[in-house]
Amino acid sequence: MNDYNQELFETIKQFKKIFRREYKFSTVANEKDIVSFENKFKVKLPNEYRWFLLNIANGIVSKKDWNFDKLDKINFNDYWYDEEYNPAVNFKLTRKVIFHKPKDFGDYPYETYVCDDTKSDEEFFYLNDGFKSGVIHLCGYGCGTCSMIVVNGEEFGNVWTEDIASNDEVYPEYDIEKNKSRMNFNDWIIMTLNQEIKMHYLILESEKREIELKKQSGEWDVSDQILYSLKSLWNKLLK
Repeated sequence: MNDYNQELFETIKQFKKIFRREYKFSTVANEKDIVSFENKFKVKLPNEYRWFLLNIANGIVSKKDWNFDKLDKINFNDYWYDEEYNPAVNFKLTRKVIFHKPKDFGDYPYETYVCDDTKSDEEFFYLNDGFKSGVIHLCGYGCGTCSMIVVNGEEFGNVWTEDIASNDEVYPEYDIEKNKSRMNFNDWIIMTLNQEIKMHYLILESEKREIELKKQSGEWDVSDQILYSLKSLWNKLLK
């Protein structure tokens, strides 16, 4: 087992331990269904994504109605698509596109193309349609934002995010700390699960600080201690 797979397995193990009440890993995909999908659309799934589907899970889905899935479960045997979402059509973008003229580019350090009102309608519609095909959606975040993996085109194997509704932009997922201008599926799923794990521990630390402040100010009483002890006991029993 190489270091990269070790990181993936350790991240999944930790995520399952913390969030087994919130998420479930769906059963793995059927290889015959994937082959049928690949033959139908004349594409190949990126190796990392294909391996995950066949060995880990076809989806990391929320058990709660109000949470978003961490990874969509895909029906490869009967894949829904139309003219805009056809995996057989090339994904056309090769760099981040912003569909307005921004005041600044934030901390995004890689190449960006601005398609604002100085550009022709033809160019706008070409770019606007350029990310709607040649991909498989990985998950949604609400407000029309979603991540997708490219299965057809120059960006094959890379994960992109569509954030048109909120910020008028479409961009490749990236990692500034590791100086990665692109992320493959393994990079992305490790990052996604780790973000949830980090948030979990940040919330725990925040709760501890709140309790300490209450104790210091004299607001912490016997009833608070009883409720806290019962909550801690319940969490231990669930584990």
